[in-house]
Amino acid sequence: MSFLDSLKIYREQVEPVLEPGESAVAATQVSYFEGREITGTEDNVVTFDVIDGLTVPKWNRAAESLISGVTLLGSPVSTAAEAVRAFRRGNHLVLTDRRLLALDIGVDEATLTGAWPLAALAEIRHDPRLGQHGRIRVTMTDGSLLRLVAGLVFWGAAKKLAADWRGLVGLPN
Repeated sequence: MSFLDSLKIYREQVEPVLEPGESAVAATQVSYFEGREITGTEDNVVTFDVIDGLTVPKWNRAAESLISGVTLLGSPVSTAAEAVRAFRRGNHLVLTDRRLLALDIGVDEATLTGAWPLAALAEIRHDPRLGQHGRIRVTMTDGSLLRLVAGLVFWGAAKKLAADWRGLVGLPN
């Protein structure tokens, strides 16, 4: 268990956003750090000019993926792309017994920026990388995915969220 439990700290702000009978299971502060976003077909034309030299799109994308990672995979109308738009406005991920919520939690209230039924989630996994130890991969049932960061150095919140999701859907930890 982490030292700071967002669900306990922000319970008063989260409860008004829940549907009648819905219970919050886990919450954590998250950020969407834009990296490589694969949202459609990609240009693979190799070009050369005397000023810029050789341009090989596959090499450029590979370098970008190495540095920042793939943070969105899916079409612009995919569930993950919708979630990215919501998490650009929201600062907390809340997992309930029915939905995954993107909330912008302020001092006095929480604003719902996005919500998806549990049936839209294929997996929530702790997915660390160098410099983003608390990275979370959220895979949707439409095959799209996004990555959020719940801690650059510490990974406790990310691991707890993944374990809570697994327990909620009946998978072993």
